Amino acid sequence: MNTKPMRCRRYWRYWRRLLSRVFNEERAFDRLQSFWPSSDALLLTGCCLIALLGITSFAAIKWTQGGLDWILIGMLLLVLFFAGAAVFVRQTNRIHLTGMAVAVVASAAVTIALALDSNGLPGAWALAIPVIMANFFVTHARLAIVLAAIMVVFLVLDTPSAVVGNEKIAFVMALICLVLLSLLFSWHWNRQHYQLDILARRDALTGAGNRRSLELDIQVRVASRARGESCAIALLDLDNFKHLNDSFGHEFGDRVLVSVVEMAGQALRSGDRIYRFGGDEFAIVFPGTPHEGVAAALTKLHAALARGFEQLGQSVTVSTGAACLEPGETADSWLRRADQALYRAKAAGRDCFRVDEPFKSVSAEGISHCSLAKQAGRVGKGPGERLK
Repeated sequence: MNTKPMRCRRYWRYWRRLLSRVFNEERAFDRLQSFWPSSDALLLTGCCLIALLGITSFAAIKWTQGGLDWILIGMLLLVLFFAGAAVFVRQTNRIHLTGMAVAVVASAAVTIALALDSNGLPGAWALAIPVIMANFFVTHARLAIVLAAIMVVFLVLDTPSAVVGNEKIAFVMALICLVLLSLLFSWHWNRQHYQLDILARRDALTGAGNRRSLELDIQVRVASRARGESCAIALLDLDNFKHLNDSFGHEFGDRVLVSVVEMAGQALRSGDRIYRFGGDEFAIVFPGTPHEGVAAALTKLHAALARGFEQLGQSVTVSTGAACLEPGETADSWLRRADQALYRAKAAGRDCFRVDEPFKSVSAEGISHCSLAKQAGRVGKGPGERLK
């Protein structure tokens, strides 16, 4: 029996699996991204490493030509800068600040290199092309356009030695076309990035932030609390929402959920954020709200919801539990205390809110918004009554 074809097929399958592992872009990107806090940080780090490669090659050529001089020292300083920028963005994830610094320094280096093109740095004009294109990736479009315009104007006023005669006009026009194409691509890329970000962070039905966005916001607030910034969170739950769905249908329930977000958005401050925490449960983050301000914020919120539901003719009430973030407290503990306060509001008859027990001055008995509902034209005698 001839086993040669079988061995060839076996070897082919082996090499095909090996090559698919090596050149699997999705798997390689996931592996790289696991070492960086975000894809933007990975992109900026990649641009810094590419800049290091280009500068190092120019520095090596300069070293072989004339040894150590101040041009070579400048290149070594650029190497240190871009290496430091890559490490800085990896550790801090400060994309915007690092991107602006990288774009400005790279553009300034190219402009200086163009001035030295006829004096010891031949071929530096070619560096303008990758730098102009990279600036649209590492910083915002307005700054990238300004930096590109400065380089183009400098090329017009001080033509490099390698660009003479009609080549000057062609080269400048090529750079202008490059700027326009980079701007168009950057606009398209940012638009897609924005749309994907909305899909990833927003609830499709209500437009509120989703659970993932809430978790990210809570992490930011916990870190801010260590710097002394106060913050409160409230968990808002629709009373007897399952009964509403069963009685009037899921379409009616969806309209109620959308109405809650719209009415709450009108009652909240511009810096407050509302998220859909679960099926009929929402979380509201109140940045900069101290202990004594939580009751006033929830009173305003409940009164606005009561008036809104009455105007819509919907017999809907809500219960809310809130907690202020304590120094050194974890995110899980913070949410747990707000959830416990929500259970106490439910146990008190619903249609009211409670603030977590540690803050005795505002939550010893809890505060109901039913008295405010009477002012809005509602009929009721206690915190557990519903709209008639």
